[in-house]
Amino acid sequence: MNPLAGLGSNIDANTLVASLMEVERAPIRALTAKTAKFQANLSAFGVTKGVLSTLQTASRALSDAMSSIPATVTNSMPGVAAATVQSGATPAVYGLSVQSLATAHRIYTSAFTAADSIVGSGAIAIDRGSFDGTTFTANVDIPAVTITIPANTTLTGMRDAINNAKAGVTASVVNDGSGFRLVIGANDTGAAQGMRIRTTDDDGNNTDAAGLSLLAFDPEIAAGSAGRNMTEARVGRDAVFEVDGLPMTRPSNDVSDAVGGITFKLASVGSTNVAVTRDTAAMRTTLDELVKSYNTASGTMKSQSSYDAAARSGGPLNGESSIRGVQAQLRRTVTSNYGVDGDTYRNLSSLGITVQSNGTLSVNSAKYDAAVAANPAAASSMMGSFARALTSSLDSALSSSGTLTARTDGIQSNIQRIADQQTRLEDRMSSIEARYRTQFAALDQLMTSMNATGSFLTSQLNNSNK
Repeated sequence: MNPLAGLGSNIDANTLVASLMEVERAPIRALTAKTAKFQANLSAFGVTKGVLSTLQTASRALSDAMSSIPATVTNSMPGVAAATVQSGATPAVYGLSVQSLATAHRIYTSAFTAADSIVGSGAIAIDRGSFDGTTFTANVDIPAVTITIPANTTLTGMRDAINNAKAGVTASVVNDGSGFRLVIGANDTGAAQGMRIRTTDDDGNNTDAAGLSLLAFDPEIAAGSAGRNMTEARVGRDAVFEVDGLPMTRPSNDVSDAVGGITFKLASVGSTNVAVTRDTAAMRTTLDELVKSYNTASGTMKSQSSYDAAARSGGPLNGESSIRGVQAQLRRTVTSNYGVDGDTYRNLSSLGITVQSNGTLSVNSAKYDAAVAANPAAASSMMGSFARALTSSLDSALSSSGTLTARTDGIQSNIQRIADQQTRLEDRMSSIEARYRTQFAALDQLMTSMNATGSFLTSQLNNSNK
């Protein structure tokens, strides 16, 4: 900066330039004010989209909850069987009696002196299937697995070879005090998961009690006879139980297809009563969350778009058509009818859910409870239809191509456009200020020169008068 203090002219050029630049910068100040307003708009849209997103989450939760009636379960003897219930299960008390649990087939070898004892070599073939006491029937859904056993395979090596084959069985080496035994168990319970093991022994005899044939186990052969050299520790059986006196069997102790919507996990022999009731409290909880979120969203949009006539000022979103559109759509959704003529409940007001004068929702608990108690299926169906409609409206408003996103994108474009204008104006201000300073510098020189000329003439006149 050239410190023009009026060297010979007594002109305060710096003050004059600052005053002139203050006038010149008026357009920039106007643009800054516009930017501040747009930033306030953008912030208000962010707050509005936030509360609408919360409402969207609550709406989806209500839709999920009302897709079928929530239910709870109580169990008189959970030690007999655990029970879980899904939404939509029919309310009733079910008597469950367990006669026997499903078991997995398990067999074991004779004792070896050490875990690293050599077993033999050749190949073993593992079949899975059922045995009716005389005939083994292979399970066609489970292919047989053949495992090659190399020479000098130890007991632990045999265990690893079986486990690595992924044959649906698990082998382990157990020391029972009398020696080390190879124990093989089916991974799945049930009568159709029994094992048959046939050997191809490199010693030339596939059924004797030597070499690889020690692992032979054919259930059709009598116990203790050649070809059934492993001992059966436990037979594979189906679970046997009754539901309300109706006999049933299942291959697993996890039973999910006996009673619709209920899963039993059988644990012991005995009887229990499993009671399923409708969880109307869960229905009300999800509804209350939606009402709370709706009222928050409604109040936020109202305050952001309000106008105070006395103060002659409006909220940051006053006059925004996109906000008015969302408000109108939400009002239509909460006041519309759902279902068809003749349905027990067709709108929210029929359940005691009404729109107040300030635009918020209110629940008349007495009317709501009576409606749900009278026909919970119809009540949940209607609320589910409403929730899906509300979710659809919010999805549209909040989507990347929705009205709110389009409006905020437009505001951001305006902010960027103003920033570009300000940059250009700032460059212009620099040029204007430089011009002013050059002009004042020239004026100062001129005034200095004139002052010097005046002084000279005055001196000459004074001399001539003498």
